[in-house]
Amino acid sequence: LASLGLEPRVLATGKALGVAAALGVLLVPALALGALVIAVWPDGASGHAHASADGVARPVAMALVYVAYFVVFVGLVLTVSAWASSSRAALVALLGFWVATALVAPRAASDAAALLAPIPSQTRVAADIRRGIAEGLPGAPRKQRVDTISAKLLAARGFAGAEMFMPAALLSSIELQAEALFESEVIDHHHRRLSAAIERQEQLAQAASVVSP
Repeated sequence: LASLGLEPRVLATGKALGVAAALGVLLVPALALGALVIAVWPDGASGHAHASADGVARPVAMALVYVAYFVVFVGLVLTVSAWASSSRAALVALLGFWVATALVAPRAASDAAALLAPIPSQTRVAADIRRGIAEGLPGAPRKQRVDTISAKLLAARGFAGAEMFMPAALLSSIELQAEALFESEVIDHHHRRLSAAIERQEQLAQAASVVSP
């Protein structure tokens, strides 16, 4: 077409419109259906379908992001087509780019995230919990923390400073309750650390969505 005297700008615009039309036939119905489903999905609390502001904003934002993504890639396709010496060279270059972004990038991002933000194994977490229950958490030794919890329980029951006058069975039950609460604190502490490690790794892996949504 260029050899027939067609201006490059007109040729590029035509190609862009052709690619956009082909993508639009596939994407517009899918985005519209997805937006409708999200907007009218029943609310978990009430069980009624409603088009809340958040339910509308989320699919709209997602649609805008994907539109921007495809605009960038349409521009990339046209640029490669213009620079390549032949249609075969353009096809090979674009196929290599697709393999890199769709197949290599997600796996590489996952491996890099696992290396940069490792998640402790189940065995490691269990060992840390056992050690924490036996010794205490950093800055809060077991005995000190159990005594603190016991004092709070005694104060809540109106026995602060009157341990000597309490029935032995009641005092023993409060001490057991304090130990149980301390153990729950240790377990919650390590579970929060595990959740934070998982979140950090997921955030690093999701960074690859910039090139491979």
